[in-house]
Amino acid sequence: MKWHIFDRWSYILAFISALLATIVYMLTIEPTVSLWDCGEFISCAYKLQVTHPPGAPLYLLFGRLFAMFAPSPDKVALYVNTLSAVTSAGAVFFLFLVIVFYARRALLGEEIRDVPVTDAIAIWIGAFTGSLSLAFADSFWFSAVEAEVYAPSIFLASMMVWAITRWARVHDQPHADRWLLAIAYLSGLVLGVHLLGLLALPFVVMVWYQHKIGLKSTKHYLLALFLGALFIGIYTYLLLPGVPYLLTRFELLFVNTFGLPFYTGVLFGVLLLFGLGIWLAIIGHRRNSQALLLGSLSFLLVLIAYSSYATVVIRSHANPPIDMNNPEDPFNLLAYIKREQYGQQPLITGPVFTATPVGFEVTGKRYRKDDSLGKYVFVGYKREPVYASKDKMFFPRIWSSGHADFYRSWLGLRPNEKPTFLDNLRFFFEYQLGWMYWRYFMWNFAGRQNDIQGHGLDLRNGHWLSGITPIDEAR
Repeated sequence: MKWHIFDRWSYILAFISALLATIVYMLTIEPTVSLWDCGEFISCAYKLQVTHPPGAPLYLLFGRLFAMFAPSPDKVALYVNTLSAVTSAGAVFFLFLVIVFYARRALLGEEIRDVPVTDAIAIWIGAFTGSLSLAFADSFWFSAVEAEVYAPSIFLASMMVWAITRWARVHDQPHADRWLLAIAYLSGLVLGVHLLGLLALPFVVMVWYQHKIGLKSTKHYLLALFLGALFIGIYTYLLLPGVPYLLTRFELLFVNTFGLPFYTGVLFGVLLLFGLGIWLAIIGHRRNSQALLLGSLSFLLVLIAYSSYATVVIRSHANPPIDMNNPEDPFNLLAYIKREQYGQQPLITGPVFTATPVGFEVTGKRYRKDDSLGKYVFVGYKREPVYASKDKMFFPRIWSSGHADFYRSWLGLRPNEKPTFLDNLRFFFEYQLGWMYWRYFMWNFAGRQNDIQGHGLDLRNGHWLSGITPIDEAR
């Protein structure tokens, strides 16, 4: 079979697999509002309101687009739910093509050449199996039929993975890096939907590393994985909160110190960031530095995609009925994006749930926009609790005082008994991994025992079920 015919039929079959998924999703879609965030997202999409931190402005824009096609208000929920069905089917489409790419390479190598018919059929069967396995996995199917941000985020991630395979096909040809620029733009769009989509970045980095440097040893694999994880950290902890933080510094300087109108500092900061990117791109072009040019253009595209957050500020100024955290000035926007209302969760070190704060440390200042004075007024300090070293432990999993009774019941601790580090690890392996993660994992790839959630120590309900390890439902 000629290469171009194989390629064309791969796209046709990918579309068919996505169409099958779409039909099933539309037959099983939620006709109205389902539990948790869905009602909020539907309401906010319908009237472009401000949802809970850290927001999902791009998702709401697309949700509004789908809501506009609703023939009546009672059909808005169905049409916003359809956004998840369509984007989930899109992820199936791109996964089909990614599987075809790697299956063909596994059978025929990297060289683009004619494909034997038997190999083509085997590749397409594998792609159908893999893509439809994703389509009807438990968690993926659930998110595909209700108004949630996960489906569009996975859709963007799948596009990034597909784009890096397109780059891999032509990486040694002129203009191949346009695919890397497309990935940069898509990664910026993820910020306006859900950070889940950033999990595609390690894969993107590994494919780039393989073709540019070579995965020649375990050290190279680990380094590529580290770089991919580093990119996730840069997006999550530097770029996402860093841009609004920089804007607050300029805003405070321009308004409170220079006496200029509100948002002058914001405008200056935005122009400075874009100006910096353009200046670096010009330098890279003049010096014929491909790395500098690619990096600066990628930075600009990420900023352009990130600008979806401007709709949060614009809509908050309109004071809609749902206007969570009122993020209409840079200081409120920063707190909104950083999820400050939720507090901090310790990851590496932190207190156990029995700990009592010994004091508080100042972590920042709070400002409020005062229209009558024409400046931002200091209203107090941001504080975080401080704990004694004896009340801290490494890798704390049982840290929330609000869940103390549950921790004690699961671990069998007596009242007022302080947990040990072994208790902490036992909770991690038995509950967080064994009960929460692996059970959820097996729901997708083995089967769900029933739809009863189960609580606490009651392991009889909501477990996974397979023909290999059957669980007696009556037990």
